[in-house]
Amino acid sequence: MVKNKHYLVYDENIKNPKKIALFADIHYSNTFKEKKFKLIKDNLLCNKPDYICVPGDIIDSTNVLDCYDNQEKFLNFFEEVGKIAPTFISLGSHDFSRLDSNGWTCNYNKKWFHELNNLDNVHLLHNSKFDCGDITFTGYTANYEYYYNDTKEESSKLLIDSLNNNTINQDDDKCNILLFHSPIRIMDKSILKLEALKNIRLILAGHMHNGMIPPIIDELIDNDKGLIAPNKSLFPDNSRGKVTKFVDDKIIDMVISSGITKLAECSPSVLHPFNEVYPMGIEYIKIKK
Repeated sequence: MVKNKHYLVYDENIKNPKKIALFADIHYSNTFKEKKFKLIKDNLLCNKPDYICVPGDIIDSTNVLDCYDNQEKFLNFFEEVGKIAPTFISLGSHDFSRLDSNGWTCNYNKKWFHELNNLDNVHLLHNSKFDCGDITFTGYTANYEYYYNDTKEESSKLLIDSLNNNTINQDDDKCNILLFHSPIRIMDKSILKLEALKNIRLILAGHMHNGMIPPIIDELIDNDKGLIAPNKSLFPDNSRGKVTKFVDDKIIDMVISSGITKLAECSPSVLHPFNEVYPMGIEYIKIKK
């Protein structure tokens, strides 16, 4: 089952209205059910987006890429998605990490991501941008230490260091959209004032799996609070929906994907059946002048 949420964003640089499809946290693994790919594609075809954005955690661990059959299935999925609309992908914490008996280690499969980036109409934005006329898409990848450190916290200092090392110039006469996996710190005012983000209008994120809010509560309570965060902290902010910040004389919106897979393969197996209770989420954002 796929659940859609719809949002509206205004930007003075948009010439004609655009619709963006947002989904993240596929967490593709050996236990991922292939029928979900068809449900996602059917939903995209039905809603006819102009662009498709996937801000990270497309795989659960680089282990899944050890199997050639898994690689082919996943590449085929994104090849089909790219036929629907231009597709932009950024990397999340699981996309360059490997889980083994010793825990998580940094493991970036450069060759496979290069193949993904070579698909027609599919663009992996790894600290890079892509110009689409009146819209520019930028993808930032936070470094491994931002997600995996002794404190198990995403710190503003580590994010500032990461962004300062990867500044990408944005045109001030375009609608600049940022794909960044984690929404936890990116909307801190100290970060939004950085040179790297000075012209960003809209941030698209994932990571929070809708805060694991039960579906019925998600329908009744409209705010950004979650139940639990990936680091196991309770009642986190910036977990779902749309968040708006005012910085100096500008407005910045962030829309957080509710996620495709709520409980990944790396989570306790006893919890996996709950994936049948939580719907897959695809958000649609209309941008107009």
